[in-house]
Amino acid sequence: MSDQPYRAVPYVPARSDSSDRIFQWLDGNTDASPPSDHSRIVHYLLGGHPLAACPSICSDPFYGTRIQPPYEDLFVTDGSWIWNRTVAYWVEFYLLRLPSDFLKHMRQASFRIPAKPQNPHESASKALRRLNAEEAFTVAGG
Repeated sequence: MSDQPYRAVPYVPARSDSSDRIFQWLDGNTDASPPSDHSRIVHYLLGGHPLAACPSICSDPFYGTRIQPPYEDLFVTDGSWIWNRTVAYWVEFYLLRLPSDFLKHMRQASFRIPAKPQNPHESASKALRRLNAEEAFTVAGG
């Protein structure tokens, strides 16, 4: 595994966020219609290699319903990017707009998660230590 830093997917709102913050997030980070490969993107996001589980209950901030597996609060990786598996929920149901270079990365990999990195925890830990506090907060979904 190279020493290249992992990339992080964007923040997603939490139930504790104010409704103003949630609606502002929706206006700036969602698409009007899903891309043609929408289901493949969701499948890719659900298929990452586990890095860390977060013992928490995730709820949809609009409906208050609990976000159920397979969208559990679990940090995963494909060896290049780190994301929380709940991002798949936001992509599937709210059309979260992912970074274009992450989409390009998925498409170039034909939506196949590469084999498990040799030492994903060590590499991810190094990458997260390089982030400043605001970026680490975003990676954690807070």
